Amino acid sequence: MARVVVERQFSPALTMSDIAAMERESHWCMDTYRIKRLESFFANDGEHLICVYEAPDVESVRRANETAGLPYTRIWAAEELP
Repeated sequence: MARVVVERQFSPALTMSDIAAMERESHWCMDTYRIKRLESFFANDGEHLICVYEAPDVESVRRANETAGLPYTRIWAAEELP
């Protein structure tokens, strides 16, 4: 499994409740593509979100986001530093 980072940008800004709703509504799609959310970092300004996933590959994450209608700015594979 790969570690995949997704960067999201929102305009207008979202709230934590908006983010929680997005996660609930897209859960079925993430399960379908075998994607597990590891961590998320939501900016205080409500305009930026970074999500870290464990997934089969970057393309699975890209497809899941597009299928679920989730906006993203960038998606890339990453490695955790020791």
